[in-house]
Amino acid sequence: MLGFVIRLVVIALIGYVIWRVMRPRYDLRIVIDEYGIKYHEGLPKSHERQVLKFLENDLSFIGKVTIFARRQPDGYLKFGFKGQIDPGTRQQIRNFLISVM
Repeated sequence: MLGFVIRLVVIALIGYVIWRVMRPRYDLRIVIDEYGIKYHEGLPKSHERQVLKFLENDLSFIGKVTIFARRQPDGYLKFGFKGQIDPGTRQQIRNFLISVM
């Protein structure tokens, strides 16, 4: 029985390590819901307040939305979104963040 538990822990640990290595890394990540910003990382300090104010005051969200971006080798930001967010709002966010970053 102890051997089974040890094997299970080792398999779980290996799975976790593989997941950490394989998961995508993002240069920018913002989690927001109808109550405000829950988490953010990767924003330039000089524009952090401006971006957060834009997201909280100028847009409205239903449920939890995650905004993430990865900088491409040519310097372009490639954005992704999770959650209920319409295409027009996505484009507003893209345009604003590209102009700021």
